[in-house]
Amino acid sequence: MKLAAGQQMTMPGAGLVRKIKVRKADGPVLFRTGAETAPADLGETITFEQVAETVRVENTHTNSNSLELIVIASGEGDVQAAASSVAVSNLDSLQQALSPSDTFSMPGDVTVGAAATQIVPANVDRREVMISLPSSAADSIRIGGAGVTTGSGLELEPGGTVTLNAESAVYGIRVGSVDEAVTVLELRRP
Repeated sequence: MKLAAGQQMTMPGAGLVRKIKVRKADGPVLFRTGAETAPADLGETITFEQVAETVRVENTHTNSNSLELIVIASGEGDVQAAASSVAVSNLDSLQQALSPSDTFSMPGDVTVGAAATQIVPANVDRREVMISLPSSAADSIRIGGAGVTTGSGLELEPGGTVTLNAESAVYGIRVGSVDEAVTVLELRRP
């Protein structure tokens, strides 16, 4: 991120920001979240008392043109980063390069029946898959892994669309008595 001297910006935290490390800066940087304000210099790590939804960043140096930050997630469990799962234990640094998808794949409609039906196969080059159940469908479907049932998995109502950040195969099963056709769009990595 580049911030001119005195410039401010709001950085979304998505409920994960608790620590931020200043990786590169020509001078002091000021962070604000809720009632907390914290100044930092190069190499310093800022710790917030509560997990922040957003963090206000201000480059307070008079001649600085850029700064680089590392967002550090705090907690236990899995954090989803792009299409891969990164185990987070204590204070592991997560860095995510942002790049848009550069390829669309349109495999055609898939008919979901009374047994778990594969909607898309596993694909390590997939960034996201969008699955839509047309509004003309007679009933909803459930989507999930190979073990999806009429009583488990994510329910997709007629007219609904879901976007999944998944490399794994996605399956569907109809809830009603009529097979339903879903439309599929895959977004692939550059």
